[in-house]
Amino acid sequence: MDHSFRAFVEQLKADNDLVEINDEIDPHLEAATITRLVCETDDKAPLFNNLKIQNDKGLFRILGAPASLRRSKKDRYGRLARHLALPPTASMKEILDKMLSASELPAIAPVIVADGPVKENSLTRDEIDLTSLPSPMVHQADGGRYIQTYGMHVVQSPDGTWTNWSIARAMVHDRNHLTGLVAAPQHIWQIHNMWKKEGKDVP
Repeated sequence: MDHSFRAFVEQLKADNDLVEINDEIDPHLEAATITRLVCETDDKAPLFNNLKIQNDKGLFRILGAPASLRRSKKDRYGRLARHLALPPTASMKEILDKMLSASELPAIAPVIVADGPVKENSLTRDEIDLTSLPSPMVHQADGGRYIQTYGMHVVQSPDGTWTNWSIARAMVHDRNHLTGLVAAPQHIWQIHNMWKKEGKDVP
């Protein structure tokens, strides 16, 4: 079974739980406003296909509300269930049981491939420009556009004995840099201080 993000989107479509929006949508507040309304009304997940800030190759789209609730009581948690390859009618207990059972499964070794769907569209070297991505401005008072609102930061201590994974937002700073919150006493802050004592930036 295909567990890719594309397959997840197709599954939402098959569940009649996806609305493809082909009108031009501005990532500056408009996409977030529509997504907020979807969450408040338990409506179908919006897939924005035509973004105002668009790569000339047409590579980028935004999926809103990928884990919010559905209106129907029968499959209320259907989107969460689909993330875990469960039927859309799965209960919250079944969803939690599936997540907890993952810790008992054997590790899956990575497989390095020469090509695949994930490598179909790529940007290299001078093409890389974070400011050209349709990163949304989510709230009017935000400091900027966030490329990830539920992403991972992976940082390692200078001696390599500690690797910390944290979930945090990251805001576009310029074409090659993101910025995020590093606050005491968070682990990311502790590792940042270790590098600072050595007079180096966190890689």
